[in-house]
Amino acid sequence: MPKLTYVEGDLFSNLGGKDKSIIITHVVNNKGVWGGGFVVPLARSFPSVKSAYQRWEMLEIGDSKDRALYWPNNRFGLGNSQFLCVAPNIVVVNMVAQDNDKEGRFVDYGALVTCMQVVVRAGIPMFDPIIYCPLFGAGIGGGSWHIIEEIIHDVWLKYVDVTAFYFKNDTDRMGLDLDYTWEYNNSKEPIPVLEIPTPDPVDTPTETPPT
Repeated sequence: MPKLTYVEGDLFSNLGGKDKSIIITHVVNNKGVWGGGFVVPLARSFPSVKSAYQRWEMLEIGDSKDRALYWPNNRFGLGNSQFLCVAPNIVVVNMVAQDNDKEGRFVDYGALVTCMQVVVRAGIPMFDPIIYCPLFGAGIGGGSWHIIEEIIHDVWLKYVDVTAFYFKNDTDRMGLDLDYTWEYNNSKEPIPVLEIPTPDPVDTPTETPPT
């Protein structure tokens, strides 16, 4: 059965030697701001992810020059996602689910659920992946990881294994103890299939993942 596994350490040092494709999912905001947190090492490893996201926000619509795929549509805004193939067998998904017009809790759970459902409907049939992610939405986004973990269970663990990476100073600050694995408690369900094209690679990583 699919599982949610927690790993303490750097996501980007764990990309090599896998026999399945990897989808890296994370949350971005609706203002084109690429600030701190997970996006810093993400842009260092895969620079096109930052430039494609900021171009998307600037134009307010997806541009074919970025060689990205968009769901549910290519308009920039909450609930839409941008898929970028950044290396062989590695796809990054910019999920627009952080509303910087809000105060306090920036993450929008409704938009987040929409984005996560798109990963299931579009990303999984295309790539048959495992999902790697940070504790998205719970740091700068101000959301509750306990709530996001429940959404992961209900939306993703029906179909795919998920590995969430964290650093202990972050979990200490959020009061989290993640020393466990969560297995989906129902039999694996068939994935709803979409007819979708495979994106061309955008670039290669600046640092070759270890093997």
